[in-house]
Amino acid sequence: MFIGAATAGELMLRAAISYFQATERFDRFVAFESGCQAGRFVMILILAGTGTLSVETVLISYATMGFVAAALGAARLPRGLFTLRPVPKNVLRESANFFIWTVFAFGLAAVTDRSDLFLLGRFRGSEEVGLYGGVLTLAIIPDFISVMLVTVLQPRVARLQARGELAEFNRRVVLVLAPLALLTFLVVAAGANAIVPLVLGPRFAPGVPAFVALAAGSLAWLALTPVSDVLITMTAPRITTALTALQLVMLLGGGVLVIPTYGATGAGLLVTGSRMIVAVAVILISKRLMRSRLHIETHFAS
Repeated sequence: MFIGAATAGELMLRAAISYFQATERFDRFVAFESGCQAGRFVMILILAGTGTLSVETVLISYATMGFVAAALGAARLPRGLFTLRPVPKNVLRESANFFIWTVFAFGLAAVTDRSDLFLLGRFRGSEEVGLYGGVLTLAIIPDFISVMLVTVLQPRVARLQARGELAEFNRRVVLVLAPLALLTFLVVAAGANAIVPLVLGPRFAPGVPAFVALAAGSLAWLALTPVSDVLITMTAPRITTALTALQLVMLLGGGVLVIPTYGATGAGLLVTGSRMIVAVAVILISKRLMRSRLHIETHFAS
């Protein structure tokens, strides 16, 4: 019940603030998002200070702040959004197809993202999983930046694709991000032997090779695919599912061969290698979609 309430609160918040994202009102989007998270943090501090901190009270706090932020966000939405209008059957059908394939793709992605840890635990034990998990958290910081970029890029990608201007926009984004990512990687690789023990502790020093490998993949993905990945996710969820399945097959097949011998380092190299293969596919497919100038809102089920 408590988990359901927390989930409902989060869904209500997403529904309320999605309008601000779609219309690129990111000041309000960030205000409600950050306000909600700050409120949750304060409530947890209060619970801890009063000795009432538990799983149940945390979930209640999480749900409460979600509903409060959703209500405040809904109050700032245009009144016309609350007017019921008939929806054409073809739009409902396309939306349902898009939703089903997207949920399936995201579920598969969740499995894929944890398959390296599963294989490490299976073949090398919990100690290796702990080592790898620590450096993984540090190495994939660029992935969090990618998520923030997606929030900003989604409405712009839809608009530019409709105008036939997305290919040029993508080229400019890559030209800006690629040199920054390369410079960051060179700094990270040069200082990895100091960064990992300093941030995570000396016992994580053996994980430096895995850290460097994972950071390379994360930075390359950030630099090369932000626009392309958004376009495919928004227009062709079946392709997203297929690419995710391809990466999962590569991780499972390669993991059985590599991880028993090379452990965390092998897992890091395998993850980065599979990501780069998928990145090449994403870039090639997105170029075809950009040339087609398909309108995103009419091709959800592609």
